[in-house]
Amino acid sequence: MTNIKVTEAGVIPENYAHTGDATLYDNEAALIVATVANEGGHTGQFKVLLKLDGQHVHEEWINDLSANAHHTVTFAIHPHAGQHHLMVVADTTSHVQETEEYFDNVAEVPFDVHVRHVDFDDSDGTVVTGHVTDKQYEKAGWKRATVNVQVWDFLNNPLEDYDVMIVPEGESGWLQPEQQMTRGAARFPHVLVHPSGAIHVLCQARD
Repeated sequence: MTNIKVTEAGVIPENYAHTGDATLYDNEAALIVATVANEGGHTGQFKVLLKLDGQHVHEEWINDLSANAHHTVTFAIHPHAGQHHLMVVADTTSHVQETEEYFDNVAEVPFDVHVRHVDFDDSDGTVVTGHVTDKQYEKAGWKRATVNVQVWDFLNNPLEDYDVMIVPEGESGWLQPEQQMTRGAARFPHVLVHPSGAIHVLCQARD
């Protein structure tokens, strides 16, 4: 017989590998990560469902999971500040005949999202310190924007086989694009930028 179970589930910042900071901040890119393992024979096709605060946010069909194999599902989100609840459900349609049906097919994870604590100079030269709301950012001249980056090589061709990251002035840690850079183009949604500030760009070869 077969037994599948959710072995890991949680939410991490998308740029965790670069910053080492596991704290989740308001409206910043994060990833739901869930791993499903199989302790028996081949499973055949089954579905994994992700629910955030009771709402279905993602589902993924796994065609087959062989004995002692595992599969990791990831999904990008931009959670708002406050308390949240993640639920991961494996085999939601009961396609798999299991020795421990439903016993370990569900994982539930509560998590908190914080407002980033920042210090920066506003347009009048005074310093804004503490837990800053969007209105305070706007008063100081900051805006949430989508940053689109296009990179060319020295032959004026779109840069291939590279990944790109950015860090706006006043932020900490490199930000990852919404999707992997293709033909030199990358998109970064929900970025806090200042009209008089700078955005630093890093291109890194994939090999």
